[in-house]
Amino acid sequence: MSALDLFASGMGAFILLAIMALPFFPNTGSAPEPVPEPEPAVDAGALEDALEVAERERDEERQRAEQLAEELRQTIEELLNTSQARDQAQQQAASLRNQVAELEVPDLDLVICLDVSGSMSEQVSGLKQQISDLGRILNAVAPTGIGVVAFGDRFWERPLFVQNVTTNMPVLENFINGLAPQMGLGSGRNDDSPEALAMALERAVTMNWRAESESRYVVIMSDFPAYPERVDAALRAAQIFAAQDGHHVSAVMVNGSATGRAAEPFMRLLANAGNGEFVDGEEKTLVGSILLAVLLP
Repeated sequence: MSALDLFASGMGAFILLAIMALPFFPNTGSAPEPVPEPEPAVDAGALEDALEVAERERDEERQRAEQLAEELRQTIEELLNTSQARDQAQQQAASLRNQVAELEVPDLDLVICLDVSGSMSEQVSGLKQQISDLGRILNAVAPTGIGVVAFGDRFWERPLFVQNVTTNMPVLENFINGLAPQMGLGSGRNDDSPEALAMALERAVTMNWRAESESRYVVIMSDFPAYPERVDAALRAAQIFAAQDGHHVSAVMVNGSATGRAAEPFMRLLANAGNGEFVDGEEKTLVGSILLAVLLP
């Protein structure tokens, strides 16, 4: 009996001690794990700083592109004053090509509206000879698409011939090589001085401009103005087109000494309405005139 009493007392003591220690035992039950603290959100200030740095770098790149383009404009303007300037312009432009090529310059599109009446034989011939030079120089500045609207008199059997904007130089050259003075006369007549210039401009502004071209230029080349009753329509078409960012209509007057500068007043009005450049093409190559019309606005 004494031994039984001893064991009973020991068990009681053990139970009592276990109850007293129970609060200190670790929790090993099935309760869910504690939820971790959420990570701090992205620092808005740091994000703003990164955006500002990216914007500043983009602005610096654009300024560099504008500086190089200005150097190219100045080079061309200084050199393209005589018929011998073509080769010199190419040599000078070549020195800037590598620098320009490294920059992301937006694409440009150019539509040349060329008078192909009988008095424009020299200009038609010049375009045939120099179109490849023009393409090379412009593509050294920016990826370029070129289109052509050849126009004559409204009384011609066919006043307009159109080549849509293309980057395919062989296609463009093939079209230009097919041009000839008075090619659309047919059974019509050409017994007055004004030309179907307004009709050509209205067609040019609705060309198949490429979606990627941020700069778009129409260059009108003629030795006579539009028909008097169509002058307002031509100016209105130029103004509407130039109201869009990066769009310009420039005018090149040719054969001024032979025509008594008959086209000059109208051409100046047209360039002004089109936010473009008036170029006196007297004693300038066709390529030089077009480059001045495109790069100066």
